[in-house]
Amino acid sequence: MPPRGRAVSRLALNRAGLLYPAIDESQIGGIEQLSSLTNAAASYVQRARSYLDANCAQCHQLNGSGPTFDGRYDTPLTNQNIVNAILAKGNLGDPATRVVVPSDVWRSLLWVRMNTNTATLVMPPLARNIIDTNAVQIMGDWINSLGGTPALAPPSITPAAGAFANFASVALLTNNGGAAIYYTLDGTLPTNGSILYTAPFLVTSNVVITASAFESGYINSFASTAQFAIQPLLFTSDGAFVGGQFTLPVLGVAETSYILQASTDLIHWTPISTNVPSTNSFILTDTNAAGFPWRFYRMVQLP
Repeated sequence: MPPRGRAVSRLALNRAGLLYPAIDESQIGGIEQLSSLTNAAASYVQRARSYLDANCAQCHQLNGSGPTFDGRYDTPLTNQNIVNAILAKGNLGDPATRVVVPSDVWRSLLWVRMNTNTATLVMPPLARNIIDTNAVQIMGDWINSLGGTPALAPPSITPAAGAFANFASVALLTNNGGAAIYYTLDGTLPTNGSILYTAPFLVTSNVVITASAFESGYINSFASTAQFAIQPLLFTSDGAFVGGQFTLPVLGVAETSYILQASTDLIHWTPISTNVPSTNSFILTDTNAAGFPWRFYRMVQLP
C-alpha cells in the first residue's frame, strides 16, 4: 500500500476535479509510484529511476535542455537512453565512457557527475553544494547490478599532482592484488603494452602520468591522471655572512622539507636545520658559521 499521505493527496486532487480524466478511487492503491532512496524494499532500479525522475527529468526529457537521456519515470528504461548510451558531449578522456556502463561506475558519467563538486562536472549544475552520498551509493549499486564484465577500480597515484623541486618519487597502487598497472608519461591512455609499473620511480621533468590497472577477467580500469611540474632548486643569490650568521636565499617548493647541511671537508656533512617553507622563496640560515675557519653548504630535499 502507498503511504497514507500520498493516498489522501490523490483523493483530494481527484475529488477537487484536478485530475483529468478522473481516476477510479478504488484503484489508487495500485497506481505505480516513485520510491525513496531509503526504501530498502524497493529494487535498486526502482530507486535509481525514481531519483532520476525527481531530480533530473525537469531538464533530461524529450525536447528538454538536458542532452542524451530521458529521466522521466514513465518512459520505459529501454527507451530512456541511459544504459550504454553514447554521450552527446564529453567522455572524460575515455571513449568507452557512457551515460551508464554496467558494472563500471568510473566510466558511467551519470555516477561520476553525481559524485563530484568539480565545477565543470557537477550535476545538477545549479543549487547543489554537497554530494548526495545516499544517491551516489544507490546509483552505484544499481550500475553494479546490471551484470556484464566488472571493471577494475582506477589505481591511485601518490603523491598527488603538483609542483616539486628537483624530483618526485611516485608510487602507483591498486586495490586489486592480482592486477598489473601500466602507465604513460605523456597523458595518453595506457595499454598493456605501455610501461609496466614494478616499483616507485623518480620523476625529474614535467610529465603527465596516466595509469590503468589490467587483469584477466576484468575490464581494465578507468585511467588515473596526475600532472607533475618539476622545478629546479635554485640559490637566488650568493650567501651572506653577517654578524657570525650565514644566510642563503633559496627558491624551492612550498610545504616541502629541506635540510641545510654543512661540511669542512666536502666529505662529512652535518645537518644544521630542517625547513618546511610556507612559500616558494625562503632563506636557509647557519647561526654558528663564525665557529669555523671555512665551511661548505648544501641543501637536501626530503622525498
